[in-house]
Amino acid sequence: HPNAVLDGFTVRNGRAAGAPPNDRGGGVYINVKGTLRDCLVFSNSAAGNGGGVCVATNVLVEGCTIVTNSAAGSGGGLYVAAAAAVSNCILYFNAAGASENYGGGGTFAYTCASPAPAGARNTGAAPLFADWPNADLHLATNSPCIHAGLYAMWMTGGADLDGEPRLMGPVDIGADEYTRYHYVTRDGADANPGTQLSPWGTLQY
Repeated sequence: HPNAVLDGFTVRNGRAAGAPPNDRGGGVYINVKGTLRDCLVFSNSAAGNGGGVCVATNVLVEGCTIVTNSAAGSGGGLYVAAAAAVSNCILYFNAAGASENYGGGGTFAYTCASPAPAGARNTGAAPLFADWPNADLHLATNSPCIHAGLYAMWMTGGADLDGEPRLMGPVDIGADEYTRYHYVTRDGADANPGTQLSPWGTLQY
């Protein structure tokens, strides 16, 4: 449906391994129109293009984190077959036969990807996640994606992937809105970043 919106999902371990065109979009495939929003897409693969996401015509991809996907063809993270607008997204640490993080066409704005795409306020700097080795893909305190995004109307009253408000100040890039909440459990460790997945062991002032 042209007005369909896929919002707030985690898509992982998908695999597109059929004959063309079923070899593209290992995590998400959108053909004509539609929106992919506030989604975490990771550890998917495709035998063709678009290991994480493959989109074709008049598609919006906004506020997503697309990482650690792979494609035998082009665009390990994202492949745009015709025309799509990508904004406020992280496209990093993907692998492909060509164009590791993104391939094909499309327009990009306020997006963190390597290499930095042409367009407004894109950056090629690494996104810096809270605990990358343990797959904690929340933004670290020193991430260049914090306060680097672009406001859109859907963010008013909207939530990030954790269900936390999208608007807590200037907008962040990616599916996670950085917060200053810290987590402490008996089984945590003070060397951890203090996130929900990697909590501290003590809280000291």
